[in-house]
Amino acid sequence: MHESNNQRTLFSKKYLKIQIEMNNNLKEIRINALGLSEKDLAQKLGISLDEYKRLEAESVKKNQVEMALLIKLSQVTGVSLDNLVNVTKAKVEFKIDDNWNSVKSFRDNFNTYIKQHEGLFRSDNYFIKKINELSILVNRMARKPRVALVGRSDVGKSTLINALIDSNVLPQEWTPTTSIIMYVKHVDDRPDFCKENVMIFKSDSKGALWDDTRLYEEGYTTPLCIAQGDYSLLREYGARQGKNFNQTSASSAVVFINSPILKNCDFIDLPGYGTSDREEDDSMLASVKEIDVLLYLSIANGFMRGEDINWLQQEMVNLAPITLNSDKLKPLSNLYIIASQAHTIQNGSHEQLKLILTKAAERFESTLSDGYWKNLGQNATPADFRKRFFTFDTDQESLRKDFENDFKNLLTVLPNLILSNLKKMTADFLGKTEKEIKASKSQFEKILNNRAEQREAYRKASDEAPNKLSELESQKAHIVNLIDTEYRRGGIIAFTHAYNRIMTKESIVAIIKKNGWKNKSDDKKAICSKISNLLNEEYLNSIKGYSEEFSDCVNSLLDNFENNISDGPIKDLNVDSGFDVKGTFAGGLAGVAAYGALAMWAAGLGNLGAYILVAKGVSLLAAMGISVGGTAAGISAISLIGGPVVVAIGIAALIAIVISWIFGSSWEERLAKNIIKEYEKKNGLGQFKNAIEKYWDDTKSAFIKAVNNLRDSYVNYLDELGEKTKVDDTQILNQIQNENNKLDFISKLLNQIEK
Repeated sequence: MHESNNQRTLFSKKYLKIQIEMNNNLKEIRINALGLSEKDLAQKLGISLDEYKRLEAESVKKNQVEMALLIKLSQVTGVSLDNLVNVTKAKVEFKIDDNWNSVKSFRDNFNTYIKQHEGLFRSDNYFIKKINELSILVNRMARKPRVALVGRSDVGKSTLINALIDSNVLPQEWTPTTSIIMYVKHVDDRPDFCKENVMIFKSDSKGALWDDTRLYEEGYTTPLCIAQGDYSLLREYGARQGKNFNQTSASSAVVFINSPILKNCDFIDLPGYGTSDREEDDSMLASVKEIDVLLYLSIANGFMRGEDINWLQQEMVNLAPITLNSDKLKPLSNLYIIASQAHTIQNGSHEQLKLILTKAAERFESTLSDGYWKNLGQNATPADFRKRFFTFDTDQESLRKDFENDFKNLLTVLPNLILSNLKKMTADFLGKTEKEIKASKSQFEKILNNRAEQREAYRKASDEAPNKLSELESQKAHIVNLIDTEYRRGGIIAFTHAYNRIMTKESIVAIIKKNGWKNKSDDKKAICSKISNLLNEEYLNSIKGYSEEFSDCVNSLLDNFENNISDGPIKDLNVDSGFDVKGTFAGGLAGVAAYGALAMWAAGLGNLGAYILVAKGVSLLAAMGISVGGTAAGISAISLIGGPVVVAIGIAALIAIVISWIFGSSWEERLAKNIIKEYEKKNGLGQFKNAIEKYWDDTKSAFIKAVNNLRDSYVNYLDELGEKTKVDDTQILNQIQNENNKLDFISKLLNQIEK
């Protein structure tokens, strides 16, 4: 009896020790030690599901489990107390090397070389301008990929970022309650003039969001900064409970964190849409420039329903078609559609989750037009698209492993691709500049050898210039007339025919029946997405063909002008004009508000087109794809510049019609009639027509500006040639030496690039 009491005492002490040392809650034990669903564990305990949920919620709140419950758990599951309480939650550890260092070294070496030699050509304004252009290009393209996180409110975007950066800096309540865009960067990226880890920004006087690509411009960034401080500032401005949450001027924030993954990319946490806090939240991605990678989150137990499909379909156009220029990346490699909180599906059942992901991919595909991926410049199939679906969960490692491996591979491969592309583009730029310098040197040498002959030749070239420029103006007028009479009008007529074909009761009903959609809320949303997608495809088709014809006309104009100025006196003297016609025309696009069809023209120029489109705010990775040229690149450029036409047709009202009854009509017919009615109410056809009008207005405006720049630049070029013939021999020799110095500068810089 005494022995029995001693055993009982030892037993109690052991339980007491377990109780003291335990820091698990019921949820963690259920998931990590038992692998059971809430329903299954409730049944084993002999209680209702609601009662179990209350127990688990209390346990999570206290972060402990009562001893009596622990003993019962052990009894009903057959798992020992030690195994129950010693289970540990697998920590999310996203380990990644600093793969970006090679690109950073290239950029830093380039900038160092330029700075070391910046005083050599102080008097040569044109050469300084060219080197400045190259410096801007290198520094814009040698930046880390920008990873945007998007999804409806409260899907776990901040949880995912916190897991990847191994930090709890970002408030979990940030996403569902704020209208602020947050940029997450490495602490090493913090500019010298900023002494704090968090900066809050307002929009500029025109309502434009703070542009994080201009972070290092103190004169731009500082006036827009309304607050600086530590990480607590995020809650003040980003959480509903924060004292500055109602600070309506706050629209963006940047936070600097010391995390390995942030050496390889920047994160952009976009406000969760669908909160109704601010309507503009629902279309935020398009306002953020240069998105390279998209992580779209949707909760697993309601994965990729109607709103998700609608939003993603419309905004996918902003995603860079990065695989156009690489065989090392699979199609759509920069797209991740993630089922968050995956453990909620039958305790993380891989089989069930696989089914959910597959069905979601099929639902999305059913809403697409036949040419959707092609029109985005993406060489993708339904199978490729399905491979971009992943699960994520902080509780179970197996549910996030595939995503983490794929994402890590992307961040490992991208730096090498970017570095290779950057070297090619830089070498190409310097090669073109070198050609211009050699032509200028040749001109000086010709003048030195026979000044009188050269002077006469350039006089004749100058005399002939008005006729050549007159022909240029005539061609310009012809193309402008084509824009106004054929391209614009033809596009509107073509789209109107397509619109009237699609927007009939019979057509919409046929689409519904073909896809097997039912009289359900999500299916109605899918139908609306399908109609929107079909109309946008016809919209793109209505401008694509004419854009290709316009590009051919532009190339013809430029080729004719180049042939004209290379012929005559200059040709007789065997002198390269040294005037870059296409480059000068492209240079005239600087500062234009929109390119229109010139985006397709630019995409056909290879690296030169990439320079142009990067300057326009197209993402680095998109420029990499576009630099290969071709039809796919051209179509992609149009999509990236223009984007889809979104007609807000009031989906909620359409869904509500299920309640109504119209005798003699099927629900399909009633829905079709209401869709048509909604589009008429919103002047859907008019919105598309206006978009086509604007597209060609932008085209005309940009084209005229570029041609005028070409004309004026050529006149200035001839004036400079005339001045060259007037200088004495000593000055010419100095100029030749100066050209040699520039060639030496370029040669050494090219060697630097190859290191």
